[in-house]
Amino acid sequence: MCRKTRHSLRGLPNPGDSRRPAAHYETDREHGDDQVRVRAFATIRAGQAGFTLLEVTLTVLILSSLAAVAIPLFGKVDSTKIDRAKLDCGQIADALMTYMKDTRLRPTGRDGTPGIRALMADRGSPPRLPIAVRSTSLDSIVRTNTWASSRWRGPYMDSIPPDPWGQRYVVWTVNYHTSRLVWVLSAGPDGTLQTSPDHASPQGDDIGVSIQ
Repeated sequence: MCRKTRHSLRGLPNPGDSRRPAAHYETDREHGDDQVRVRAFATIRAGQAGFTLLEVTLTVLILSSLAAVAIPLFGKVDSTKIDRAKLDCGQIADALMTYMKDTRLRPTGRDGTPGIRALMADRGSPPRLPIAVRSTSLDSIVRTNTWASSRWRGPYMDSIPPDPWGQRYVVWTVNYHTSRLVWVLSAGPDGTLQTSPDHASPQGDDIGVSIQ
């Protein structure tokens, strides 16, 4: 005669326990027979096979919050760099105007005659230019009296830093002898100067201040 009994393994809650068991087992035992047939039915607790819906939702909310903070922050950093480049260009323009007022010379050659088409600051990496031009040091005009003018009252700037992206500032001086604008320029984030002497406004991502 065979009798079927159900029992819990040691270490697991009894059937009356309110806690949900990790697994329960059903055992068929035949009296007088050494063979024991055991069938195990595993019940996996929710959440053990992967993330729960709550965990996924919380993760998405956290990532969304971080993105909402980070994106405006990056935009603010870019805006700060652009503002600094504009300020530097304005200071260079003021220095050149004071130089011309004192010396009565245009910064285009030793005697102010046409020759130098561009001025380039000493510090930073040279930007890529849209045209090949003859240039000289901007620092030699506003910081040192390279052309030995007796009316030079500089230095007109203590230093000329690289632009916020590590490039040199450029001044198109070719238009000093025309009625067109003279541009003081930063090549911007891409490091390529896209504004030529004849443009009426800065091109691409260039940042500039005009001298009239």
